[in-house]
Amino acid sequence: MQIYLDRLKIKDFGPFYGSHCFDFNAVGERRTVLIGGKNGAGKTHLLRALYLAVVGESGAGDLKKVEAGSEATKFDLRESLNRRAKSEGKTTSEFEISLSLRDATGSTGRTLTLLREIRHRPNSPPVFYAQAYTPDNSTAHRR
Repeated sequence: MQIYLDRLKIKDFGPFYGSHCFDFNAVGERRTVLIGGKNGAGKTHLLRALYLAVVGESGAGDLKKVEAGSEATKFDLRESLNRRAKSEGKTTSEFEISLSLRDATGSTGRTLTLLREIRHRPNSPPVFYAQAYTPDNSTAHRR
């Protein structure tokens, strides 16, 4: 059994204004993801969003440590709310990631959707909220 990333939704995070959905389902039998784009297009923020969606609040500290030596990729979670969304009075970035457990034949067993919200507050660190959903749309856990 292996865990597969099926879909990632990002809302108002970094350069991503509004809601954006990235579908990582296989094309045929191939399961390869290629992320490309110009400088500043959001490639690194997409990877950050993926990491924060899976790991949650503890991932913010990890990103700071990993990217500490690079000026180009300096990451500050307090400044990660999309600028346009912030100017419109919005205060929340969101990630929703769908994961599935599959066997060697590719048959899907269990699926889980994680919803992470980062609520940005003036003069205070951001606050994380999390929910996990099962296929029957019941909330498995909220924090």
